[in-house]
Amino acid sequence: MEKTMEIKQIKVASCREDVVILGQLSSGNFQYESSIVINTSDLNRLINLLQKDNPSDEISAMFTSTDFYDWTEYVLNTKSLDNKTILISDITDFKSLRRICA
Repeated sequence: MEKTMEIKQIKVASCREDVVILGQLSSGNFQYESSIVINTSDLNRLINLLQKDNPSDEISAMFTSTDFYDWTEYVLNTKSLDNKTILISDITDFKSLRRICA
């Protein structure tokens, strides 16, 4: 049984090396809100996964930014995407995968 995540948001802060993926994890009939943290160096791989499933959208252009005093937060909301579910096994291959939080 494959575990999947329906991505709701991807958050990146310019002052950190972490990317937070927020969404709903699913395994069979079991579903819960969770987050996965990856390194910023793997963000391009994640964007490529989403781009492959949503060829009519320009994923990298969908990020919005909010400036703070000395850093910027970038957020991708996936509400407008048709295909926003990824296999957890696709991102566990990322070398810098750190943690899955419940």
